[in-house]
Parts: sequence; structure tokens; C-alpha cells
Amino acid sequence: MNYLTTEDGKPIKSTNPLPVSSVITDEDGNNVKISDSGEMKTVTTVTDADGNKLAIDDGQALVKAADLEALIGEVADEPEENTLLARLKSLEDKIDAITAGTTPVVSQLSGSNVAEATTLNVTLAGTRQQLPDIACSQVMIIAKRDNTGYIYVGKNTVSSTVYGAELGELDCVVLPVSNANEIYIDASVSGEGISYVAI
Repeated sequence: MNYLTTEDGKPIKSTNPLPVSSVITDEDGNNVKISDSGEMKTVTTVTDADGNKLAIDDGQALVKAADLEALIGEVADEPEENTLLARLKSLEDKIDAITAGTTPVVSQLSGSNVAEATTLNVTLAGTRQQLPDIACSQVMIIAKRDNTGYIYVGKNTVSSTVYGAELGELDCVVLPVSNANEIYIDASVSGEGISYVAI
């Protein structure tokens, strides 16, 4: 704690005050108050939204009950509009109506929609096939039921030796991509392929 002292080293306090005309500020320019014990306390001016000064006591803003009541609202069956209690009452009324079954719930579900669900075959083994241009967030790729060989899944360099996933009959992989055309497939057996769902 810092204490101000007079030139003779005595703490400044109510029994040894500074002259009335003195204004003490800290290094940030805030006014400083000297307690009776000589302890310095920064005096901060706090204002409400309208610019009215609020009293501060031990670091806490003192707010008039009337000011709080204006913000919160009076506890009543019909609170004043645009107060916190009025908004809570409105919400309570809506929930009561929904649970009583007198008001239907109107909701909008958000989430994924299927953009495409179809099949794709590799005409000639060793010749990669690109999935079509479909904006999505993920693609589920499933090797067809009747495949006898493997399906290789990857990017534009996919082959039987370079792939991200090797799928046997009915194996599946889900890839998070922004477009299905980022995915390529190849097959170890000509004419075999996949079914896929883009979401």
C-alpha cells in the first residue's frame, strides 16, 4: 500500500490533512482519496447509461431501488412493457400455452439435407472416376453389395496403390468435404462401384 507523507515523513490523514485546495491524482489521472489512516484509494466515477453518476462504496456501484425497478419491472400479473419481468412473463405465457396444448409449437429444424443419393461405377479398372459437382458438408461412400474386388477412395491421384480408403463389399467411409467433386474413386475390377449420399 502507498501512503502520502508530509515533508517531515508523517502520513497525511484527517489529523494531518493536505490543504483544501490540493487535488491528488494517480499516474492515470484518476482522483485519489486519502482515508483517515492515510491509505490512498483511487476514486472512480461510474455513470449509468444516461450519464448520471453512480455512488461507489468499497468498489461496488450503489444503485437506487427505483432505478432497478424501472429496469426489472414491478412484480405484478401484468408487468410494465419492455421490462425484464414483462419479457419473462411473455415467455412463461407462451410455454404454458404450448404445454397446455392450446398453441401448437412452430419450429424450424435445421441440419443436413440430402443433396444427392445415387451410384457411380468405374468403367475400366485403373481409371479413376470423379464424383459430380454437388455442394455438401460430407459424403458417405458405400462399396456396392455385389463388388468382388476393392474400391479405392481418395483425391485426384487415387489408384490401387495410392488411396485414402480401400473398401470391400459393403464397406463404408464418410468424408467431410465441401463438394463431392473433391472425391475420386477407382476399382480393382472393371464395372464395380459405389453408392453414395452427399449431405
